[in-house]
Amino acid sequence: MGPAGTLHMSLLSLAKYAVAHAQGEEGESNLLSAESFTKLHKKHNSTDYAMGWFVDGNTISHGGSNTMWYAKIGIDK
Repeated sequence: MGPAGTLHMSLLSLAKYAVAHAQGEEGESNLLSAESFTKLHKKHNSTDYAMGWFVDGNTISHGGSNTMWYAKIGIDK
C-alpha cells in the first residue's frame, strides 16, 4: 500500500512543495511557469476543485492518505 503512485517525502520536502505552489503564480518558482501554476489552481466547472486542489477564496489545499498516514497542506495565495 502506498500514497498516490507510491509518492512519499519528508515534511521538509512537503513544505518546499507548498512554497513552490505559493510562489508559483507570481513566477517565483522554477518548477513550472506562472501560467501552469495558475491553471493548476483554477476552479473547474462549478465546483471548488482545481486539478487536485480544493479552492476556497484565496486559499488552496490538498490532502491525501495511504489509510495509515495523512498529510494536508493549505496555502494562502
